[in-house]
Amino acid sequence: MKRPLCIYCGLRTGDTRDHAPPKCFFGSERPPNAITVPCCEACRRAGEKNETTIRNLLISFDQTETHPTVQSSLLGKRDRSFRHSVSEVRKLMAMMVDVDIISPGGIYLGRDKGFNLNQLLVHSFIERMSRALLYEEFQEPYFNGDFGWVLNPPMPDAVTSWMKDKLPGREMSNVFYYRITNQHATEPWWITMIFYGKVRVLARVRKGRARIVDGG
Repeated sequence: MKRPLCIYCGLRTGDTRDHAPPKCFFGSERPPNAITVPCCEACRRAGEKNETTIRNLLISFDQTETHPTVQSSLLGKRDRSFRHSVSEVRKLMAMMVDVDIISPGGIYLGRDKGFNLNQLLVHSFIERMSRALLYEEFQEPYFNGDFGWVLNPPMPDAVTSWMKDKLPGREMSNVFYYRITNQHATEPWWITMIFYGKVRVLARVRKGRARIVDGG
């Protein structure tokens, strides 16, 4: 049986499998419905070098540090990675910027540090996740395309319920959830990904010339 091409580069055969999301995103118990996709060894290694950094970033928000899986095992893993590798600390520190803090009522509360996710490694991770989910749901091989995304867009509960009932996707333990629109003619795919119950990414994937659009 002929092996499929790597879904990340489309150049080499998919001789190994890649996990989406990466295994390090989960606690001691891996989900029984884990997603694996065909990729080449070079692309697997290229993604693997940033997996811990992305996980550490996602679990370091105020909203996600209280998540049960984060509390029970991932914070300890994050802190150990910081102790063992100064470069991991530096990577996250390089993403921090001064931000204005505004209360829900619109009151200015001062300035604090926050993460700027408009980073190449974050863009690359979202593209990899988008490709993996499109392969999982529609067996979509590698293609040239535009990958744009926004963080935590406002989304009414009615829309969330409709997506859950009508669109393909799944929930993987309490760590990751996604839904994908079916592609219609020249319309893009819209992919909603939620990490640790709080970090929502809305990705827009359109076939065409390859580039990564500013995630803002």
